[in-house]
Amino acid sequence: VTYLCLTLPNCATWQPATSISWQNLPANMFATYYETETCRTGGKFFYISDVGTVNGTHNFKSSQAIRSFMLGENNGYARPPSIAFPACVTAKERATTMGNDSNSGDMYEVTWSTEGSGGLSANWSDALPDTTVTVNVS
Repeated sequence: VTYLCLTLPNCATWQPATSISWQNLPANMFATYYETETCRTGGKFFYISDVGTVNGTHNFKSSQAIRSFMLGENNGYARPPSIAFPACVTAKERATTMGNDSNSGDMYEVTWSTEGSGGLSANWSDALPDTTVTVNVS
């Protein structure tokens, strides 16, 4: 069982959040959002999604500084992360999952960009457009 943590240490462009959301989370997984940079509850967690909640949103009553978030399996909410990736989020940041079925044995893949090319773009939460690029080689 893998518990993946993305930490956001000293990311100048990462602003306090008024809401959080997740999409296409496999049915046997959960997402936890923390105020600490370690995906540990030594400080405080802000929200834990329910296992089986594939898509969701949570609005905060006041802005919260999210400094890390973790994806985990089943009900292991208190488990420490097994892998941590320190990275400031860029416009290319996406966490994607594969195999979003209700089977507990589904495979999943998370891809996080760790490029140091700056911070968030203004539309970082918008879906990427479906585009096709045609290249003519002569």
